[in-house]
Amino acid sequence: MIYVVVEGPSDEGFIKGIAKRIGVTEVKIHRMRGNRPDKLRSFVNALYTEGKVIVLKDEHWNPSLVDSVERELRGLAKVIRVRCSVESWILIGLCAEQSERCENPVRRLKEFLEARRRRVAIKSEALYERLAEEIDIEKLKKYSNGFREFLEAITHLNVRV
Repeated sequence: MIYVVVEGPSDEGFIKGIAKRIGVTEVKIHRMRGNRPDKLRSFVNALYTEGKVIVLKDEHWNPSLVDSVERELRGLAKVIRVRCSVESWILIGLCAEQSERCENPVRRLKEFLEARRRRVAIKSEALYERLAEEIDIEKLKKYSNGFREFLEAITHLNVRV
């Protein structure tokens, strides 16, 4: 089993969709509860199974927090830095952006989807799972080191399961 720890429900939906698309069936997604690296370590310890834990952590508001998470989880989990947020990954995959560094990716994604005549509730787990089915994975791998690292980690761990 591969455990992926994410920040919230929209991240969970996106990762579920990506896992389905790439054929990773032995995956369980858990949401973090807060931003305390020490609590996250306890949580990951409970999940820990031969290093098969991946933690996705946004760094857009506080990159030093991601540094703390990496230090705290060294040897227990693979920590993947999401340069801005999962929304920036989605924007790249939908060919709306070419960089993870867009201003306010949540607002930008909402505007992009509304321009395509899709009135949506942003931050919805179901929406993000559907969007994972629509994105161009090859383009996203090309423009996002974090996403490429995530795909490598999840596929590598999937082979070892």
